[in-house]
Amino acid sequence: PEETTSALNLYSILLHKNPNEVIYPVRLGVLYGMVNRDRYAKGSFSHAIGIDSSRYEPYFYFGEFYYKREMYRQAFKYYKQ
Repeated sequence: PEETTSALNLYSILLHKNPNEVIYPVRLGVLYGMVNRDRYAKGSFSHAIGIDSSRYEPYFYFGEFYYKREMYRQAFKYYKQ
């Protein structure tokens, strides 16, 4: 959908301007997951963890990503973090 493409573009720009902000790659990961671009989604969540591994958001949404794909072991791994 057009809204998703616009949101992906927006968060990509925001991340480029604020490379140390965790929430932007997390939101990119969620959006990529919505359009079944799984490799990009996982890369975005991993990128967010690399920025600040103490924040809960990347782990939670990585868990959600796996849960929605019925990959419960992987989901649980990230939920535990």
